[in-house]
Amino acid sequence: RYSAVESLERIGPAAEPAIPALVKLIDSNEPEQIRSAATIALSAIESDHPVLVPALLEILKQKTDSYRRYQAIQALGKLGADAAPAVPSLIEELKGDRKSFSLPTAIQVLGAIGPDAADAVPALIELLKPAEPPSHIQSCTILALGSIGPAAKAAVPQLMELAQGPNKTRARTILQAVRSIVPDAAGDGN
Repeated sequence: RYSAVESLERIGPAAEPAIPALVKLIDSNEPEQIRSAATIALSAIESDHPVLVPALLEILKQKTDSYRRYQAIQALGKLGADAAPAVPSLIEELKGDRKSFSLPTAIQVLGAIGPDAADAVPALIELLKPAEPPSHIQSCTILALGSIGPAAKAAVPQLMELAQGPNKTRARTILQAVRSIVPDAAGDGN
């Protein structure tokens, strides 16, 4: 079974007809290695199949081990705006452990979802607050807010405060994000 599931991963999008079987595998009593491989195969298929997002959300709701959660979040990231139904689950992920290895991926997925991830803006703003978040978390958050665009306007004061820091590269990234959030600010700065 493991070899068959791995083959589906290598096939990629052409393996879309196997999605229902992979979803069943994820929820089966099969060994973890096979269920994990099924999650990875789903992410490789990158489909808009109607059961894909619900299956990945089910993995997140089950509070399974952190690696399977990470795999599900990665798979959602490949769907872009089609992963919008995952926003509430991704918000919950943001409220978890700031040292979780799936946190940056969850933030990036929210950015990939774009404007449809507007409900995540308050949780993203919290990640910018000075609880000394790791710099890669702040960087991912800044980019995600810029990708969300005008719906992230509430983040602009916090972003502008961060732009005042000594890191000029980060300041440029922040200003670019602010320009995406407030397009009429395009003539300002830099």
